Amino acid sequence: MRDKAHYQEMLGRNPVATIGHIEAARAVYAARYGDAEMDTINHDVRFKALLQDIHTRYHENLSIDEVKREMDKAQ
Repeated sequence: MRDKAHYQEMLGRNPVATIGHIEAARAVYAARYGDAEMDTINHDVRFKALLQDIHTRYHENLSIDEVKREMDKAQ
């Protein structure tokens, strides 16, 4: 399941990686709403708004720290 714990573990594996804005939005969505499986987010306007917001502020890629910071704000 792609929940908050999944993304925290993934982000912890490679602290110098960059994350694409779509995957970053999925991580933040999971932190806010519980899970970010495709069947959950496909038709969710909250995900689409979040994706657009993240892309506007960060463009294509985010650092691990930026994703973690966004996930922490979701609490």
